[in-house]
Amino acid sequence: MPEPVTPKIGCDSFVLNERNEVCLSRRADNGLWAMPGGYQDLGETPAECAARNFFEETGYSIRVIALLGTFSSLRYRAKINVNRGGEVTYLLFQGQSIQKGAGRESSDRTAEIDSPETSGDIGLEESSEPDPHEVDEVADVAWFSQETLPALCDGHRSRQAYAFELTASRKSNYAEGESKCQSHQE
Repeated sequence: MPEPVTPKIGCDSFVLNERNEVCLSRRADNGLWAMPGGYQDLGETPAECAARNFFEETGYSIRVIALLGTFSSLRYRAKINVNRGGEVTYLLFQGQSIQKGAGRESSDRTAEIDSPETSGDIGLEESSEPDPHEVDEVADVAWFSQETLPALCDGHRSRQAYAFELTASRKSNYAEGESKCQSHQE
């Protein structure tokens, strides 16, 4: 039986700073901005993939705190398709910046995964710290408010709008004592 042809899995991270600005990386290949992320490798979980790619593209370590949604490249019109015609399923995670050594291990490449099912540290591959400006895929890294978002890669505008709305509603629900956690699927 031949190997099945399946979509690639892309894992992106939506990370806000204390000023409610999202961290974006500008792609070197097309000059557009995107949430840091990339394709999942064999032998790693989606959350590990999100944390690894965020670190590789920005130099920041994050703690993955929630799955915000699942999206398909079939649901938006590709104007500048960096996937070159390939079908991609995107998992969008909410991340939180952590300081060096904040986890149980003192590695910058440690991603803590906090969820009702699991909690703990997941050590990622040891390597020298990347300079985000030396990563071939990334031309720049910056923080943007929702009102000042730059030109974004295909699919990122709708995913970011969803993430801003969901995280704002979660903050509101937590302030009111409720805990409503749901993920978007399209």
